[in-house]
Amino acid sequence: MASREEVIVAGQVWESPTITVDGRGFPLVVTRYRGAVTHSDFERHLRVMSSSMRIGQKTAVILDTTEGAARSAESMKALRDWLDRERELMRTQVIGLALVIPSAAVRFLLTKMMLVVEMPYPYEVVDSYTAGLAYARKQLALMA
Repeated sequence: MASREEVIVAGQVWESPTITVDGRGFPLVVTRYRGAVTHSDFERHLRVMSSSMRIGQKTAVILDTTEGAARSAESMKALRDWLDRERELMRTQVIGLALVIPSAAVRFLLTKMMLVVEMPYPYEVVDSYTAGLAYARKQLALMA
């Protein structure tokens, strides 16, 4: 069942025209970007991700950019603001983030940038959904 409300419920899917947040495997949450993600969809997606961390159970997140395009400067600012606002919640509720970035050049740049950013949870930058799923499952197993 897909929802357009700005919350995710364990066992359900939230969708916008350019983003899907899949909670059917909760506590595994999979976010997929499709095409050029609009700023409006991106902001709504951030609210949905906040709701996933408030369900009460620790989560592992896969962020799959395989079919998505780069975000706007406006969306990147919204992301930085959201990360600052939700940092403590992320630190306590997210046990791992797998960033699926197919492009080797973009993975390299992102990995270097993340060396100087203090992430509130463990993360791994990977080249495929399969590698992201393996990482997320490993993090969930550590929680068990």
